[in-house]
Amino acid sequence: MKCSLTIFGGIIILVYCFFSLYSLYALYDQRYGETDKDLKQNLLSLKKTASPRSKLFGKRINRISNNFSSRNETSSIRTKNVEIWGKAAISLYLWEHILKGELESELGGLSTYGTFTQDELKFQFRTGPGVVQSTVPQDVENLVLVLNGRTQEKIDFARSWLDYLPHYSNLKNIAVVLLGNEQCNNEWILQYLTTHGGLVKALFITYDTQIVDDDNIFQWPLGVATYRGFPVVQDEAIRINISRPYICNFLGTIYPGSSREKLINSLEGAGLDDKCFIKTRTSWEPLESKESLDVYKRALATSDFTLNPVGVNTECYRLYEAMSYGSIPIVEDAVTEGECDRNGNSPLRLLRKMNAPFIYIKDWNQLPDILKNLDANANDVVQKRQEIVKWYRWFKQETNQHFLSVLRDRLFK
Repeated sequence: MKCSLTIFGGIIILVYCFFSLYSLYALYDQRYGETDKDLKQNLLSLKKTASPRSKLFGKRINRISNNFSSRNETSSIRTKNVEIWGKAAISLYLWEHILKGELESELGGLSTYGTFTQDELKFQFRTGPGVVQSTVPQDVENLVLVLNGRTQEKIDFARSWLDYLPHYSNLKNIAVVLLGNEQCNNEWILQYLTTHGGLVKALFITYDTQIVDDDNIFQWPLGVATYRGFPVVQDEAIRINISRPYICNFLGTIYPGSSREKLINSLEGAGLDDKCFIKTRTSWEPLESKESLDVYKRALATSDFTLNPVGVNTECYRLYEAMSYGSIPIVEDAVTEGECDRNGNSPLRLLRKMNAPFIYIKDWNQLPDILKNLDANANDVVQKRQEIVKWYRWFKQETNQHFLSVLRDRLFK
């Protein structure tokens, strides 16, 4: 009995010593910043000196030691606040379609904002005419700036933002998402990169521009025409397994002597124009009315295939909008004039790299035979539709992960 009391007394003393040690640690850590690693070493030393008969105490030391290891791993991942300032409509594709962030309006619609957190990155998105150099947070440290560089007028506006960045005294890390020029004339942006003495650590840019190096400059998808109000399409709006009334669709501008004119003539000559949803115009219109947008969305949702003749560039909003509704793109396989990449992976270098399940065509005179063969087996069409919907979801997720990975690697390391 006396021996048992001695053992019990010894355990009490050890427990007292342990909690005294922990109290000292907490006080020291608060004042001098002792690390969890130091405490773990103390716990292990205490465990080694403990009596072998104190198994319960040893287990408790193990459990507390493991808890501190987990806490140390978690605390090492600190939240990084990242501002995204959208000064081009493509910013909405990044925010709503890729990051899947939500939006709210303020100041009567002059500004739109949203917040989104993924792992250690906390994003604050701002866009709209109310977002100017003087109204954004002046203490910004980490920034993704979304700009338009398609025309000289847009480039001048983009420069005004890039040239102003040194005014933000706390700004440490900058990435740019750029809607590039359709003929890939984008060299003007290079002077702003850190590799050329500038402040921008990472650049994401649209189209098959030759300045992409996958080191500091990365290709970015064009996405949907958010400036025309094209929405985030919900799954229930996609009729994946139900037959559609039209084989194909094309809504767009017909330029005299263009391949688009050849496309329409090919459909009419084969008597397929009645089986396709066709609506054309002779001059380009930059904006959509609610009625015209509804017609366009209905065409995509009720057609098996969407025809994609080249414009100024092979990559167009129509590709991504068709996939949003499960309509399979049939793409004219041609590189357009300009300075875009002309190697074996072009056109649509990024989409080919990611194995987009498109149908490519060299000559629109081949279209009638292709459509007849595809339309002959309804099950094959449904399977292709399922494939395109699944692939596009995967593509957006991969783009999301790649974007975040580049920010971590180029901005925060």
